[in-house]
Amino acid sequence: MIFNRLCCVFIPLKSDQVLFLAETHKGLNGNLKAVYDYLDNSRHDLHLVSYTKGDRRERHGIKAVLSIWKAISVSGYIFLDDLYTATSHMKVRRGQEIIQLWHGAGAYKKFGHSRKDLHVNVSGKMRVHKGYKKYTKAIVSGSRIAWCYSEAFGMDEGKIYATGSPRMDELFDNKYVKDTKERFLEQYPELKNKKIVLFAPTYRGTHVRDADYGFEQANLNQLIKRLGDDYVILTRWHPALKNNVKRGIAVVKCCDFGERIIDFTDYEDVNDLLIACDIMITDYSSIIFDYFPLDKPIIYFVYDKDDYAGDRGLYYSFDKYLFGRVSEDFESLVESVKAEDLCREKREDFYNLFLDGCDGHSTERVCRLLWNVKQ
Repeated sequence: MIFNRLCCVFIPLKSDQVLFLAETHKGLNGNLKAVYDYLDNSRHDLHLVSYTKGDRRERHGIKAVLSIWKAISVSGYIFLDDLYTATSHMKVRRGQEIIQLWHGAGAYKKFGHSRKDLHVNVSGKMRVHKGYKKYTKAIVSGSRIAWCYSEAFGMDEGKIYATGSPRMDELFDNKYVKDTKERFLEQYPELKNKKIVLFAPTYRGTHVRDADYGFEQANLNQLIKRLGDDYVILTRWHPALKNNVKRGIAVVKCCDFGERIIDFTDYEDVNDLLIACDIMITDYSSIIFDYFPLDKPIIYFVYDKDDYAGDRGLYYSFDKYLFGRVSEDFESLVESVKAEDLCREKREDFYNLFLDGCDGHSTERVCRLLWNVKQ
């Protein structure tokens, strides 16, 4: 973009300016928020700037576009947690750091250069987001999965650091977990003395713009009836699915929201929901990694296991991701929720493969890659 190039020529790089960018969620959350808050508390000499929007399809006005491009052009440090469209077109300046925090821990669904089936055009060449190759650093939750991100981003593995996932730090803090659950139940007293089931699947579809889900397969209306009066279900849709539901592209079915099925998709902090729930139902979502430190039952509801693994592609065989029960049909799902099986024998291998960088101090390690920060 010409404006970017002009800024690079006429405006010096600001080594004290740190930019946080996201175009899949309004406001900072997850890894971006963890790093932002840490720097805000420990490095008062830095100027922190952020620009976010809830849907990549939203359009900014010209004034906002120019402001964002100026910030991209002059910020010494840029933090991302997903692909960001503008980075495809930006010029990376000498001394500028582009740090990819990635929104999910672990390495589950293939993405980026790893999805060769999706990105090869008619001439046989790869068509992948050009911003990937501009990252100067990327962080991962475990040392053994650095190769996955190296492949996905087309980066040298030496630029990928197993610092752990910043968003998970608070989940290793027992006092924080206890206080958060108490606060959540005070905020939602109707959930006290209930078995809280968090239903948080990923979307189905080749692209996020096609995001949908097999709502009839889960049939939450029938599930809550079968579970009984002691249970409530909280739903949390993937951002891509949420946006398509709002646009009318996807339609939620077999799920009547009310006192016993409550939608928490717009609730700000997903970690609160992980802490508050007693059981989680998910599938191929990276939320499994965030949930792991809480040591609670998880159910993988994978009604399309064989098709999904073949179509989308996983970095490892499906069994490597399991530290809970697997259900492939509705009856098995009901049984698994009631069983509350912790499957403890699978937990050590899961942690060693995906999360050996996570211990509650990941945010500090990320920041120490770039600055001297106070402990």
